Amino acid sequence: MGARRTRRPVMTILRLRLESPPPTDGRLEVSGAEHRYLSRVRRARPGEPVELFDGSGRRWRGIVENIGPARTMLSGLVERPPAAAAPLALGVGLGRGEPLARLVRAAAELAVERVVPLRCARSLSRAAAAGAVLERLRRVAAEALRAGGAGRAPRIDEPRSLDAWCAELPPDAAKLVLDLDGRPLRDAVAARRDPPPLWVLAVGPEGGFSEAELERLCAAGFVRASLADLPLRVETAAVGALVALRVLVG
Repeated sequence: MGARRTRRPVMTILRLRLESPPPTDGRLEVSGAEHRYLSRVRRARPGEPVELFDGSGRRWRGIVENIGPARTMLSGLVERPPAAAAPLALGVGLGRGEPLARLVRAAAELAVERVVPLRCARSLSRAAAAGAVLERLRRVAAEALRAGGAGRAPRIDEPRSLDAWCAELPPDAAKLVLDLDGRPLRDAVAARRDPPPLWVLAVGPEGGFSEAELERLCAAGFVRASLADLPLRVETAAVGALVALRVLVG
């Protein structure tokens, strides 16, 4: 038997949010909660890469210079070009709070610009009647940027009806609705020959959109698209479709 290979640890970049741009000399001293996050939660080491973002899309890359008992020094900070990603919006049927929060977290990491909770025929009546989860969803979206994304949290809108949402969308947007009987997502994307100003994905609540809702979506320009020939949970289908769209359209 050959010698066993030593596996190298996978290095994920450290990310911190800034309230203002770093100093022009490229050095920044971090203290308080962000220092504790780096030193205790992430156990950062000198020389590790770090990315700073301000929530508006601006970002800076540098390294951890040293970590002290109460402060971390970052150095070599240089502003990077904004992350290039095709504009993407998501409309999702209102459902239980925890799956919706996980979906919003993934949407933030995948650089979705806007998430709209939709009141649908099969939405949970309790969720459809009140937007009590909105504050939490917005907090989840902001916190998710520490893990990845373009450095800008998606806008989480107030819940609205399906028809009201459709009326707001740009007429030249590329609109897809997840439907088990739709054409493969890859084919639906390939059919759009010119780059649209916005890609829009509609995902129903648990149980999916009703047939009447699907017909209204199609009348509004949506194309039925399927992710796989399998029944999937809402969050699984939505996250899978968002990942597929990022791969296909950038």
